Amino acid sequence: LELNREVSLFIDIGAEMIFDEEKKKYEIISGQWKTGEELVAIYSGLLSNYPGLIGFIDPLHPKDSVSWNTLIDQLGNKCLLITDRTTRAIFPTHYQTDS
Repeated sequence: LELNREVSLFIDIGAEMIFDEEKKKYEIISGQWKTGEELVAIYSGLLSNYPGLIGFIDPLHPKDSVSWNTLIDQLGNKCLLITDRTTRAIFPTHYQTDS
C-alpha cells in the first residue's frame, strides 16, 4: 500500500482526556503542559512533515473554543478535523464529499 495514494492517516488525539479545565492546558506527557495554541503549532508541524497525514480526531477539548478557532483558522483548509463528541467534521475546501 502506498501512503497518501491508497492509505491516508488520521491521528486520534483524544484531547478531552488530557485537558485540565482549571489550568486550561493539555498534559501531553506527564508533567509537560501545552496550551491549545501550542498544540495547533504541533499539529501544523506534523502536517508539514508527514504528507500522508490528512486529519486529526478530537484535536482539542470541546470547551476550548479559543483554540478551536485558532485551529480552524490555521489548519481548517489543510486537513480534516473531526470530533466524535459532536459527530462534526470540518472538511477543507479541496476535499470533496458526497453530501
